[in-house]
Amino acid sequence: MDYRLRTYIIGNGFGSFGMPLMDMTLLWLLYEILKNPILYIPIASARPIAIILFSSISGYISDKLDRRIILLVFGLLNRIFVIATLISIIFNQPILSIVFFLIRTIGQVNTQLAGSAAFLQILPKDYVQRGMFFNRLVKESLTIIGILIWPFVFYNIGGLVAVIGVVVSLIGLLIQIRIDLGGRGKEIHFRDGFIEYLKKKNIFFISIVTAITQGALSMVYLYPAALIQIMHGTTFQYTIVQIGFYGSWLVGSWIMMKYKSPVKIIITSMFLNFL
Repeated sequence: MDYRLRTYIIGNGFGSFGMPLMDMTLLWLLYEILKNPILYIPIASARPIAIILFSSISGYISDKLDRRIILLVFGLLNRIFVIATLISIIFNQPILSIVFFLIRTIGQVNTQLAGSAAFLQILPKDYVQRGMFFNRLVKESLTIIGILIWPFVFYNIGGLVAVIGVVVSLIGLLIQIRIDLGGRGKEIHFRDGFIEYLKKKNIFFISIVTAITQGALSMVYLYPAALIQIMHGTTFQYTIVQIGFYGSWLVGSWIMMKYKSPVKIIITSMFLNFL
């Protein structure tokens, strides 16, 4: 396996392990402090809205600037506001916690969009399917491990588990920015690119559909913390739901590697999304 690809996947693994420790903690505690499904709507809608609003801008920035700088800046923004959200929850400041979480989501989305662009650039052309599968295998496996240990650690140390997630994911970020992740385009102009993007209907349609799909899946990921508490569920039930969500992504990646027919891939993906 290519050195850059291997380094990226290892860093991604650290980040993936830390992500549920941060996300699940914040989402669970945010509903505990809000205790209101209406107030929880901005939390559950933050990621899909951020994806739709920032996907084009993030794509331009990640091509124009050094992606290592982008990952570092937005990655630090993400983690700083995880801590800020946690502190506002501890001090019982619900509105402030919502604001901090929304800022954190902007950092998280832009980091992931720039990271995806970097991954596709360093992925060898003769290793696309297998490379994507191995990346997803490492990512989802370590995410599931993080999910599995979350309820036990959360039971013992409460919201401090998010701090562990910050530290572990930060290690992954520092590993990734050691390698050249591309970017630094010299002849890229946002206005010209945006006009061209609107003219090419097929690209516009695919990107919008992808953004909406990713946003919808994000809402599936974000709402269970509130729904389970509304139904008087426990952190263990929340854990099971999250394992099912990420397990379907892992199965989907395996299918993408094995199936050659686009029709089979689309049908199976729709079925997995429905689950």
